Amino acid sequence: MNERQKIYSYYDKQLTPFSTSLVAEFHKAADAAGDLLTDEELRAWAEQGLDLAKQSWRSWEAAGEYYRVTPQVLPMLGSDGFQRWTQLGRDLAELSSALAASFFRASSATIPRISGPRVSDWMGLGKLLYKGTWRSASLAVQFFDGSPQLFAGMSIEEGRILVRFVDALCDRSYDLA
Repeated sequence: MNERQKIYSYYDKQLTPFSTSLVAEFHKAADAAGDLLTDEELRAWAEQGLDLAKQSWRSWEAAGEYYRVTPQVLPMLGSDGFQRWTQLGRDLAELSSALAASFFRASSATIPRISGPRVSDWMGLGKLLYKGTWRSASLAVQFFDGSPQLFAGMSIEEGRILVRFVDALCDRSYDLA
């Protein structure tokens, strides 16, 4: 058994209790990103996904999205940017696994529109909408899910103005926001 097979085997066992679909996402992404990562980097990446899956009851869904989009996001951001992106997603997962899953899911289509260095600004805008309630979580998830379309027509600065406006609307009505 070579080193890659050992990594796959180990993480198969670790990820299976969360979801069989998580294992499948891990395999697809590891196969697709395998040429971009050394064995050591592959192990670290797999471990970050496992840690994400362990964060809360439903955070395995965020881990699945993290694995799924890695082959697209890694080449866009490079190693350092990818590490920052991973940490931003983990920070969101501490607040809400749905936020983190939405952030990861929208990343591959949003990052080219906002440029890699602005990823933390984008995450901050979604985080600003989250107030710890299910309604605010739903709004923040909608923001992340709609980000590819939103940032196709506006800059991150214009997005900041829009998010502040929507945040102010939330004081009156989440339905209106």
